[in-house]
Amino acid sequence: MKHKIKPILYIAGILLLFATCTRQPHASALLQQTDSLLHHHQPDSALQLLFNIKDETSLPETERMKLVWNKAMAHYQLEMSLLEDSLLYQAIAYYRQHPTDTARLLDTYLLEGMYLRWKEANDEAITVFDKGITLAISRKDTTNMLVLQRKKLEVLYKQSRFLECKAMIEDMLRIAHKLPVKEHYQMVYSLALVSQLRGDTSNIDCPEKGFQLALEAGDTLFAHHILRNHGCMLVGAHRYREAIAQFQRLIRLNPDFLPYAVQLSLAEIYINLGKNDSAFYYLDKAAQSMDKEQKLKKDRIMLSFKSLYYQMQSALNERMGLPYSGQVFRRYCDSITEDLKDKHNTALRQQETRAQLQQRNYELIISRQQMELRIAVVVSLLLGVILALIVLYQQNLKKKERTIRRLSSELQKYSKQLKDNEVLMAQNNESIQELQMQLSTQKASEQEAKLSLIKQLEEQNRQLNLANQNLQHQIEAHWKQLKSAPLKTPHLQELTTEMLRLKEREETLTGQLISTHPLVAELRSKPRFLQPEDFVRIATLVNKIYPHFIERLTEAFPKLTELDQQLCCLIKLGFSVSQIAVFMAVSPTSVSQQKSRMKKRILQQKTDSFTEGETLDLWLHRF
Repeated sequence: MKHKIKPILYIAGILLLFATCTRQPHASALLQQTDSLLHHHQPDSALQLLFNIKDETSLPETERMKLVWNKAMAHYQLEMSLLEDSLLYQAIAYYRQHPTDTARLLDTYLLEGMYLRWKEANDEAITVFDKGITLAISRKDTTNMLVLQRKKLEVLYKQSRFLECKAMIEDMLRIAHKLPVKEHYQMVYSLALVSQLRGDTSNIDCPEKGFQLALEAGDTLFAHHILRNHGCMLVGAHRYREAIAQFQRLIRLNPDFLPYAVQLSLAEIYINLGKNDSAFYYLDKAAQSMDKEQKLKKDRIMLSFKSLYYQMQSALNERMGLPYSGQVFRRYCDSITEDLKDKHNTALRQQETRAQLQQRNYELIISRQQMELRIAVVVSLLLGVILALIVLYQQNLKKKERTIRRLSSELQKYSKQLKDNEVLMAQNNESIQELQMQLSTQKASEQEAKLSLIKQLEEQNRQLNLANQNLQHQIEAHWKQLKSAPLKTPHLQELTTEMLRLKEREETLTGQLISTHPLVAELRSKPRFLQPEDFVRIATLVNKIYPHFIERLTEAFPKLTELDQQLCCLIKLGFSVSQIAVFMAVSPTSVSQQKSRMKKRILQQKTDSFTEGETLDLWLHRF
């Protein structure tokens, strides 16, 4: 039957593989991959994986909340709106109730604040950011504290709350030694910027420090950005000579860094200084630079710079007495408006196309799910039939194997009992011969005790002989049942026979190991009184041959005395009653009485002992 079941198992495996391949990717594995991608700031790749999870409602709560969270985190990293993440608050509440780590707990305040910011609920967003900052400070998480403070600064800056921005930046700079280098020079620059925006020129020289820190950190681009804005700040403070020096310094360092912005700033300075020719010169250069930039980057909208250009040109024309005309600037603004309309229309068409594709995708998903359901039903039915056949076969096979194991176990038990009975009968015969030899040399009172003991041993031998005959009949009956077992299980019969042989060989080797021991050999040939050190050697030998014999005996029967343990060791080694009597310097009758008392103590402690009517010697032989 075994060779017939293999093709069935192969078919079942192929069907399971087919069913597995038709299922969607495992959600938990995809979510783990997105965790790694978000950690390495690859949100676009993370979103692509998250879109592969189609049926969100079938996910367990943990995976569903993780899916909502990772989508929101990817949108945040891509600077996309979070307003469409309608389930974000559920995920935030879930992770605050189950805070697995400090970073994710603080991220709940970050995402909640950003969600409120997109809703234009700026005051509520600031309150949330403050809670997150307080928690980060209490947990000494500087990295996440800085992220939350930066987002709070962005909200305050957007609301033109420059005084609060300044106070917040000053607090951060008090722990400048704990800030990362990049955070340090950005905060120094931001302090000067917000101070100037609220009309405070006390920090106007801070950008120079930020410029040096950025250069030392290798952030050359941001250093040049600081330098240009420093010049603009000096212009706002009417420190025109210093501003010109800063712009000339920037041109020497990087002439390609926003040339039109630098040129417009220089033109503004020369207008304020009354140097109209220089102002016209830099205005013309700025117009050329903007046209060049517009050709290279057609999508670039430079409305603020163009507006500044036309304002300064109008101011110069008015100063020179030339007529003012805003037609060119209006045409430029109209062209930008048309471009924005075109882009908006294009975005609407793309959104419409995306919606149509999404609808088709949903239809394909539903069709695929229905196909998967049909395939799953068919596969389930086939697997159910196959499993039913396998279960029926296995039950039938196990039933036969249980029967054979039971017969084998009983056969081993009966064979061992037969051997034990034969050994005990041989010991009893030896004891009877020794007692008969001692009768002629002892008194009448002692002879009665010896005769009584001989009768007991003879009666015991008779009972053992009857038991052996019964065991022999049972063994023959069991062998007949094993031989009539199915031909498909000959290995079990062979194993049973081999186990019996190994058991017999084990007993033979154990007997040889005991008989070759120097002390045992000496005591068998010349019995003598045993000293305490002899009992120590005997106990060591018994524990070596029968592992932990004395420990097991003491644990099972704690009321046994040390004399009882010694007697058990001697019986275990196969010494006769007369030999034990010599070892302990007592009469054989005393040994028999001691054995009888010990058997009663064992029964008192464990009533299920000697259930098969065996003697103490046989019971200890099996223990």
